[in-house]
Amino acid sequence: MILTGAFLARYAEVADESLFVAGGVLSRAAVRPPDRSISVYLVALMLAGPEDTGEQFRTKVIFSDWALNDAVLTEQDVSFDAPGGGNRFWVWPLRVTCASGPGRYVFKVTMNGTSISVPLAVHDA
Repeated sequence: MILTGAFLARYAEVADESLFVAGGVLSRAAVRPPDRSISVYLVALMLAGPEDTGEQFRTKVIFSDWALNDAVLTEQDVSFDAPGGGNRFWVWPLRVTCASGPGRYVFKVTMNGTSISVPLAVHDA
């Protein structure tokens, strides 16, 4: 399994081996006091080989603020039904708090030693 890309969306889901996305690809978001939180869907794109069917792949999603404070949002094993190989997707619905205020935040997806970073510019609403 090769992690080939990732992006943020307002909504995403995988159904019938297809990826459905609304409001992607996000690069900016507005937050409102008092909780300064946002809800996004992190979409990871992978390329699977026939040998990947049923295998477990360790994934981790880290959220970092501009002050380099890291928070692990999720860490889990994922598997795919990939007979013959091909494109695969994984979607995480996430709610994060941007406590450090306006600035650049980063979602980092790691799978099998490969990492991809997805930046998000956060500003006050």
